[in-house]
Formats: sequence, C-alpha cells, structure tokens
Amino acid sequence: MLDSYQIITITHRNANAENIGRLMVAHDNLLEDIKLQFEWDELLYLPTCNRVLFLFYSSSPCSQQTIFHLISLIRPDLSIPEINAVVEAAHLYRGVEAINHFLQVAASVDSLVPGEREIVHQLRKAYEHCRALGHTGDHIRLLMRHATETAKLIFTQCDIVTGK
Repeated sequence: MLDSYQIITITHRNANAENIGRLMVAHDNLLEDIKLQFEWDELLYLPTCNRVLFLFYSSSPCSQQTIFHLISLIRPDLSIPEINAVVEAAHLYRGVEAINHFLQVAASVDSLVPGEREIVHQLRKAYEHCRALGHTGDHIRLLMRHATETAKLIFTQCDIVTGK
C-alpha cells in the first residue's frame, strides 16, 4: 500500500526556473489526461514558483521513461534534448521515501526559505483544487491530513529557521 505513493518533482535545488516552468500544467483538462494516460488512481498537482510536484497513488511503478512521457504530454513543443534536461533535473520518489518527501515539503524543510509557512496554504489550495476535479481519493486525503498535522507540529514546536 505505501509503495503505491509516488512523487515526480522538480525543484529549485536541482533546476533553473525555466526547467521548473516546463512542468507547469496549463489547464485542468491536461491533469485529467495525465491521470487517465498513466492510469493513476489519485493525483495531487502542486505548482509553486520554486517547485512542481506530482503526488500520485498507483500500483504501477513509475520510471524515468514515465517522466519523459509526462513531460512530452505537458509540453509537446519541446525537443528531445530539452525534455531530457527536465528528466535529468526531476526526482522520483516511491513508497516511504515519497511520503517522507511530501512531509518535508509540507513542513517547509525542503523550501527555498526553510520555515516559510506559505507552502501549507499552497498545498491546501492544490489539494482542494484536485479534489474538486475528482483527482484525489482516500489515500491522498489521509496523507494530506497527516502532512498538515505534521507541519503544524513542526511549526509550533521547532524553529527550523534557526535549526533549533
């Protein structure tokens, strides 16, 4: 069950703004196409100025080839070398590693400015948007609830800005 949680992400840590922008989904119909094409059971799409994150729940394991196909679907105008540059910058997380990464994102540990709280609002907005489109279900709902609770705990009991 936990192995079905997967994340494809590209962030400020490993890509420039241009490559991050190449994973931005222009319209909701494309999210539906992505979910159907890859046969993902659930999908949460989080775009920010410093990251693009696709959290999905699927029993089929994702691969570098899946990432290549995802980028091709989002940006059919890109050349193969441009797509490969984005693939190289993207990270793939599965199972417990995906869950841990999602918790780090929610708690702002993996932010350009660690400790900033805007990410929690961005996550909630992204979740509500994807839920309204029918892309999320119980698996992402439970992970989202756990991530929100974990972020609140970290924000109230830790000072991650100063490392205390």
